Amino acid sequence: MEGQHSCLTELILHDSGDVTIEKTEGPTPSDSHGSWYADGDTQRFAMSVVKTFGGGREGTDLGTFEYSVKREFVGEISKVGDNLAVSGSVRVVIDEDSGMDAEVGYFSLIDTTNEMDWVANTA
Repeated sequence: MEGQHSCLTELILHDSGDVTIEKTEGPTPSDSHGSWYADGDTQRFAMSVVKTFGGGREGTDLGTFEYSVKREFVGEISKVGDNLAVSGSVRVVIDEDSGMDAEVGYFSLIDTTNEMDWVANTA
């Protein structure tokens, strides 16, 4: 999903529209949640993810604190072999009231459900 240069993260996109963040090569959030939507007619994909992290140290002038990072992922659905894939841009909301946002990177998703089922059945 994101990182200084690149980072792999396992996501589960639930039928309900919820997103679960699983394993990641990046920093591990203390909490995370998200939602996703796909339009099969237009092949458009949208996902919003909020990750919460802890920082600071006990006994310092800052103490401990939490902060959240929200990212919007907007892209196009395609096929890679027999798998569905999505690629597009990562955006950050600058001002919620005006809807102003900025592109801060790119992303690529590939559906590995069939491969994961195969691994589970051969283990």
